[in-house]
Amino acid sequence: MIDGDRCSSGTVDRQRNELKSATNNTNWAKVQGNWDEWQILEWSFKLPAGFQPTSSFCHIHQLKAQDGPNNGSPVITITPRANSNGSNKRMQIIHSVDGARTGKGTIVDNIPLADFENEWVSVREEMHYAHNGYYSCKIARIRDGKVLIDFTDTDIDMWRTGSSYIRSKFGIYRSLGAGRLNQNPVGQNPLLKNESMWLTDLRVYEKNPNPNPGTTH
Repeated sequence: MIDGDRCSSGTVDRQRNELKSATNNTNWAKVQGNWDEWQILEWSFKLPAGFQPTSSFCHIHQLKAQDGPNNGSPVITITPRANSNGSNKRMQIIHSVDGARTGKGTIVDNIPLADFENEWVSVREEMHYAHNGYYSCKIARIRDGKVLIDFTDTDIDMWRTGSSYIRSKFGIYRSLGAGRLNQNPVGQNPLLKNESMWLTDLRVYEKNPNPNPGTTH
């Protein structure tokens, strides 16, 4: 699916096909990550055999601030990645908040993508949305229970200054490799091809819900 970044004819350097929580923190605060809340996300996904990432971004999950002055980059992404020649296909988790000052960069790397291909996996993330927050992610293969990722950080910045809430996104959001859609090959990257991703069993749990979820922090 060709989106061109929010259907803008002037920005055609990326593609997205995402499922995300509603852009509404008044009626839908219960599915957002609000200040000082604890949230658990559980979901399952499957990538097809031969899924080919590139050396540019190819996120399949994001936790991202909806508003505020520093909402450009997601707080957390789960990102398939490869070298520029397509080798070393791997899974990463990346953390970025309020610029390099508080971002920790790639916090999980070199998990072989082959362990995910053509397999349903279950994901359990737990977050405390605060500057000295908490993030954990456990991903297990459903067929045999093999734990592929088990990461926890008990002191990690999980907020964007000036934001009122963090949204969750699921699906493919990828760079076209600095190319444009009217060039051949698309994006000037011979690795790019049609891809797919399956999603199911999404659940959201909260505790310590913020009584004023629209307030910025």
